[in-house]
Amino acid sequence: MRRIAPLLAPALLTVATTALAQDDAVAYRPASPPTTADELLTAIETADADMRSFSAKIEYTRTTTAIEGASKHVRRGQLWFSADEADANAPDDDPGRRFAVTFTELIVDEQRREETQAFIFDGQWLVEKLPDEKFMIKRRVVAPGERADPLRIGEGPFPIPIGQEKQAILERFDAKLRDPLEGVDIEGKNEASIERWKAMRHIRLVPKPGTEEARNFESVRLWYDLIDPDADGPIEARWLPRVARTTSPDGSTAQVILIGHRMNATIESATFDTTTPRGWHVEINEFRSSTDTPRATVPSDRPDAANP
Repeated sequence: MRRIAPLLAPALLTVATTALAQDDAVAYRPASPPTTADELLTAIETADADMRSFSAKIEYTRTTTAIEGASKHVRRGQLWFSADEADANAPDDDPGRRFAVTFTELIVDEQRREETQAFIFDGQWLVEKLPDEKFMIKRRVVAPGERADPLRIGEGPFPIPIGQEKQAILERFDAKLRDPLEGVDIEGKNEASIERWKAMRHIRLVPKPGTEEARNFESVRLWYDLIDPDADGPIEARWLPRVARTTSPDGSTAQVILIGHRMNATIESATFDTTTPRGWHVEINEFRSSTDTPRATVPSDRPDAANP
């Protein structure tokens, strides 16, 4: 299966510890935490047990390197994920695993403005919607008849694996458990916030030489938190992604923070709607091989930045 090039431009950023100290409707309880990378990957592999849907508030930050202007962009919004698996022999239009994120707030160099930008991935098509422009771009990023997992590392816009097979990760990455505070700027943070970081499990993944991931990433850092998700129905506490940070070969990085995890709540079908609204302009790009498909570099503060 062809993997989707990372949707979000790599960026340099600092872990926003204040975001993690805000009103997050989860409960923490003692458990035997993973003590090795292998144990954490096993916990990640089983984290999607009984999971039909997943949602969370999202904060995505990127800061371009000096050669690109050294600007900092922060986007905030909501993420949704539908885990209804498609059968291998299901029709091509079976939705399978789907992903959507809608950003409603943009902060550029400390200047805040409301701006809506939405992304939807249905397993084959990646759709970007710009409501203010009444414009959308539809890209078939997976070959007809194939499917991709939107939360799998290297296949979706965010490297926040939930339920990804341990062996699949180890085939493409070297994995090491790291100190939870490594790479975290704790200066000026209160004790409660620091303790929350210490309770997490931090794994660093380095792509194996010659892999497709090695062309896109220098490393992937993931912080997992033991969470009782707000859920419709009984759900046991599990290790879920809290922070994901990627570093690209040029040294830039990008980061995602998730708060307010919720599982198995009903998600309105319109959330994953990829049809073109009346009166909108649409650009459609059919599937192209990985050799001639440019790496996407959105979201951006420029509405035309997504055009190939």
